[in-house]
Amino acid sequence: MNYHIHTKVSWEQKLSKPWEDTFYPSLTKKIRKSDSYFEELFELKITPVENISEADNFFSIYNKEIASRGNYIYKPDEQKNILDKKILDGKKYTQASIINKNTNQYAGGIIFSIVDDKLSFALRAFDKETRSNYRSVTTIDFWVEKKIFEYARNEKLPAISHGTDNYPNKGRVGLVLFKLKLGGKPKVSKKEHEVLELSDLDIVNFNVPTFFWDKPDENEYFKTAHLFYAPGSIDESVLGELIKVCEWAGVELLIHQS
Repeated sequence: MNYHIHTKVSWEQKLSKPWEDTFYPSLTKKIRKSDSYFEELFELKITPVENISEADNFFSIYNKEIASRGNYIYKPDEQKNILDKKILDGKKYTQASIINKNTNQYAGGIIFSIVDDKLSFALRAFDKETRSNYRSVTTIDFWVEKKIFEYARNEKLPAISHGTDNYPNKGRVGLVLFKLKLGGKPKVSKKEHEVLELSDLDIVNFNVPTFFWDKPDENEYFKTAHLFYAPGSIDESVLGELIKVCEWAGVELLIHQS
């Protein structure tokens, strides 16, 4: 069988309902239980990024936690240079920074812009050690998503754009799970991209768990997804959670074992 795979997929999160009615139910419960813990320990600062040096703390963590990964697809400092050029060209960016109240230490954050009445994520990164050491019922990055959701609602924005991902997704099913849990809806990206035609054999030959979206509807939202994986190549608990979250999100997940 052949599949036509859009290589870029955008994620949109509607703000018509409160975050409690938008996030995956078990995630909502975890954030509620952790809310007072994180509120006591951390402060969220929202500030404009008027020049790239104001994001030095962010890129220090981004390079350590994101750019250092073996499956990172960009060149060193490529994302920083892209952001710098856009700022110099006049585009407005804002930084949501997480600061430890006791140590005044920067713990990560999100860089975003407001585009077409949407809060649009550009980059996000959180310190792994902070996530581990200050873990409550959930982790700080999910709590920050709730805070940004509330900020965007207070600004009367209709939606949050959770960025554009590259597909087929090879070996990073967790990223799909993360965005679906936040109530994100995948749709065809407006950015220029290819539509690949790949067969079952092409996908199996990637030799890693591979996820992609299929058959966008008339509004260009994806309601069908495929996961190809070999037995033992994906954690069973992750697979089970992906199945449940897709069902909750109204996504038909077709699973192919190779």
